[in-house]
Parts: sequence; C-alpha cells; structure tokens
Amino acid sequence: MCYASDKYLEIHRGSIRPGDRVVVVDDVLASGGSALAAVRLVERAGGLCVGVACVADMLDGAFRPEIEQRKIPILALARL
Repeated sequence: MCYASDKYLEIHRGSIRPGDRVVVVDDVLASGGSALAAVRLVERAGGLCVGVACVADMLDGAFRPEIEQRKIPILALARL
C-alpha cells in the first residue's frame, strides 16, 4: 500500500464481525504502512485490533506512531 498508489487491501464481506478481536500479521514491519492499513480495515469492519505481529520490526517506520497511538501492541520475533 505505501509503495504504489494502485495497491490496496481488501477482505471478504462478513469475514470480520463487529466486536471480533483481530491480530494483524505481517512479515516485516518497515514503514508500518501496510500494517496500519490492515488495522484501519479491521476497525472499519467493526473489529478490534488487539495486536500487530511480525517476523521482523525495523523499529523506525513512519506509520508506527499511528499504530502506537491506538495502544496496539507490536510483537516481533526480531527487532532490527
């Protein structure tokens, strides 16, 4: 999402119901843009994002503060 303007995230209608607790999983949290887009999609569907999990966290992504402002924990196997 953050690398090209023609990319977007989508989910099947009804796959997240109001009140569902969701963990967003990403491979690498670099800018945090894709994870933030997924968090927003979960919220728009009525769900509650309870965490972002990734294999590697680059620690200084431009969108990371927006995730942290929502008080969503970021869990990573490695911090780079």
